[in-house]
Formats: sequence, C-alpha cells, structure tokens
Amino acid sequence: NCVAESFQIQEHLKTRLEETSFVQGLKSIFQETKYFRPFLVLNTLFLLMLFSGKFAIEFYAVEILTKVGGSMDKHLAAVLVAIIQLVGALLFLILIKKLSRKFLIVTSAFVMGTALVVLGFCVYSQVSGGPMGAKMSELDWLPLTCVIIYMVAAPLGQCSIPF
Repeated sequence: NCVAESFQIQEHLKTRLEETSFVQGLKSIFQETKYFRPFLVLNTLFLLMLFSGKFAIEFYAVEILTKVGGSMDKHLAAVLVAIIQLVGALLFLILIKKLSRKFLIVTSAFVMGTALVVLGFCVYSQVSGGPMGAKMSELDWLPLTCVIIYMVAAPLGQCSIPF
C-alpha cells in the first residue's frame, strides 16, 4: 500500500514537473497564495537573520572576547565562541520540541536585539568618555555578557528556524 502511494506521488510529480517550465514556476510563486506566503515568510526570516548582525558579531566575537577577557589567547577565544554556539544549538534542539516556532523566533529576536542595544550602549559610553564612560569601566564584564547572550540566543530561533 505504501509502495503504491509512493509510486503515485512520484508519477504525479513527474507529470507536474514536465508540465511546468521555469518561468511558469516563478509566476506561480508570486500568483498563487499557497506558494507566495511561505516564500515571503522564509525570505523575511532570512533578511531578519542577515540584518540582525549575526555575522558581524560572530566575525568580531574573538576580538571582543580578547579585549574584554584581558590576556586571553585568540585561539582560546575562538574555541569559547564555538562552544557558546554549540550550547545555543543544543538548547534549540531541546526547546523546539517544547515550544512553538513563532515563540522561539520572537523571543530570540527580542533577546538578540536587547543584547545588541546594551552592547552598543557600552561601546558608545566607552568611546565617548565622560562621566558615563567612567561608570562603564566598572562594568567591564557587561560587553562580554552581551556577546555571550547574543550568541546563545541567535541559534535559538532567529538563525535556526529558517533552515
């Protein structure tokens, strides 16, 4: 029974592929709602992932960790970045079974955004100096914490669900 159904599905797909040209397929993506909506959702998620700063943070994470961590070796910092990303991915595997995808995406985006705002405030106050810069020098652990939170939150929804 399963083999017959599988064969029917394969035959249907073969005839469907033969009937549809590339241009017709592109037209159907934008004209039919059943194709356009998933296309729009996935492309929106990919754009959010790109514009969330994920790649910039990952690229400069080793530099941030070495500056904040004092005399930390760059190789050790790279290993720590990989471990942090692994922890985030493992948490995603656990949470995806218990929570909805929408909740994970929204929560991940909120946590990532909050971490970036706090990190930006820390960097701005250190660069601009003044009385706020002096107070921020006491909180030298805060940029590191923001980067770690960001790197754990990124694979929890925003950067894993589109794939």
